Amino acid sequence: MLELAARANTVTGFFGRAEALDQLAAAAELCVRVAPDELLLIGEAPAQNGVLSGNALSGLVVDLTSGYACWALLGDDRFEAFRRLSVVVLLDPPFTAQGLVAQVPAKILVRDGEIVLLVSSVLSHHLRRRVLTACADLDPKERDVGYIEEGLAV
Repeated sequence: MLELAARANTVTGFFGRAEALDQLAAAAELCVRVAPDELLLIGEAPAQNGVLSGNALSGLVVDLTSGYACWALLGDDRFEAFRRLSVVVLLDPPFTAQGLVAQVPAKILVRDGEIVLLVSSVLSHHLRRRVLTACADLDPKERDVGYIEEGLAV
């Protein structure tokens, strides 16, 4: 079984010193370290845009939710589906990588029970369509999807 779920998540970008971002990452449930000075927090309450300061934490905070779409591959066939969409080799959870998925740049988070794909919001419809096409024989089920075929929110 394969499920494709659109995750309604917030994405907050934190930009600052590596040590400060390490502290934020350690406390986060779901995050991606994009660069030593850049961290994306996914699914947590959006932070106030602006400058973060205090103690060891200092840097810039930006709500990036509108720039990203978050999808999850769920079910027993999730790894088979991912292999059809990408050459990125996945390791056991928790694991994070960046690479092409369905020819779309993505941030990939392997967690227990799911593979989370964070992609540009303008390419979200392409990823959805490729999963449904490339994995048609796996009989994918869509869950909580708020998009029509053209990728426009309904």
